[in-house]
Amino acid sequence: MSIRRYTILNAYWAPIQFQESALLTIAVPAALLQIVPASYRSTFALVMSAVAFIGMAVPPIAGALSDRWRRQGGSRRAFVLVGAALDAACLLGMARVHSGPALIALLLLAIVGVNISFAAYQAMIPEIVPRAAWGAASGIRGALQL
Repeated sequence: MSIRRYTILNAYWAPIQFQESALLTIAVPAALLQIVPASYRSTFALVMSAVAFIGMAVPPIAGALSDRWRRQGGSRRAFVLVGAALDAACLLGMARVHSGPALIALLLLAIVGVNISFAAYQAMIPEIVPRAAWGAASGIRGALQL
């Protein structure tokens, strides 16, 4: 496999990292400040706690399901696509809502989606890349995460 192919294989890391950094540090706080200014701090603290819990709980479950699906002859790509579709749909919905509960629900569903996608995507790389090239593929992944 070429460097170009490793870059294409790892290309999904860049938008995941962009979403993780921009969404939770810029977009969500700004939206909450406009939608629920009176309870902004407590709402943001609760939302970030829920996001952290989802980030801790969903990947092992999604990874186990993805592993089981793979052992039964399925492809991890289904998990990547379904998770990414849920994430994208919720992000688009977040752009249109004007209530705190709707924004929070869509955000949490988006985080579930990205974590489902992320768990399956992580496992795809060692399955596709030959063992001798894991270092090169991981180096490109690291660069795209930055």
